[in-house]
Amino acid sequence: YSNRELTFKKTQPPVYSSNMDVRLAQEVRMVDAPNGGGYLEIETQSTTYVLRSNERALLHRWRRELYELLPYLHVTEVKGGWLYKKGETAHSGFKRRYCMLFSSYRLLYFDSEACTKRKGAVDLSVAEGVHATATSKGHGFEIATPGRTWVFAAETRDDMGEWIDTLSVMLGDIRERKKRQEALQGVTTLKEG
Repeated sequence: YSNRELTFKKTQPPVYSSNMDVRLAQEVRMVDAPNGGGYLEIETQSTTYVLRSNERALLHRWRRELYELLPYLHVTEVKGGWLYKKGETAHSGFKRRYCMLFSSYRLLYFDSEACTKRKGAVDLSVAEGVHATATSKGHGFEIATPGRTWVFAAETRDDMGEWIDTLSVMLGDIRERKKRQEALQGVTTLKEG
């Protein structure tokens, strides 16, 4: 892998090796498999390349590298689905929202799956963490940002786990990107936490 070519090998018959000019990429999509691992799709005008791995973190690292190298790539949907979102005040209840997580580090939520009227957004680029929490709706998780702690709940434990896993990987990507930027600018973090 250089800043122009990605060399790959197809391991299932027919086996072959080839190169791809990464500058031709128009879109990069990451798809996590429910049992771990997943695949990365790199779409050019003529071909969609699929890179598979059992290591989810490795695929996310490749996606992050490609986005840094090719800032013009389209923003893509990473995950979508129905969640319950708690209102901002302590006495607020939960409302069912269709949530969409994008590669631009934004979690948008809507009234319906048609996504015609956005109700709000969470800027994950400033998020401090995500973790499971008990809620009146059951399978809850919180996203901590400087101005607010966002509370969501999924209908099943598995859905909650998938959202937390996907958000955790994304927040890890953001932290890694910030460290790289600081290193390039000569900034050193002496202690975190």
